[in-house]
Amino acid sequence: MLQEIKVKIDTKAHFKVLTLPCSGVHANMAGELVAELSRQAATEPRHLIMVLDPPARVEGAVMSALLEFAGQMAASQLSFVITGILPVDKDMPAAAGGLNTAPTYREAVDIIMMEELERELGSTGDLPEEAAE
Repeated sequence: MLQEIKVKIDTKAHFKVLTLPCSGVHANMAGELVAELSRQAATEPRHLIMVLDPPARVEGAVMSALLEFAGQMAASQLSFVITGILPVDKDMPAAAGGLNTAPTYREAVDIIMMEELERELGSTGDLPEEAAE
């Protein structure tokens, strides 16, 4: 379990919600945070929503670690969505767009359910050309 910040874990049918009740996520928390996320993703349900409550800024080192974790989740056909993240600063990694973020918990749930449906259908999320017209 994280020693620097406490994490509340709520298990739903298709995903887990990890709530971090803190005012910011700092560089010295990156390793422990990703380790906890990895532990939670190793057991069912494996899709994760990370909620920052109250909404908080995330330092660059943490953003880099979260981007790497998100890539591992995507490669494993799993969803990872963050809600409550405040706008990133200019010095954040340019790839921050690679994170699934949602302004609300409900929208995070919607993203997970849509991604799960896309995987079940074998879709990449792109419509065939004739369907897009």
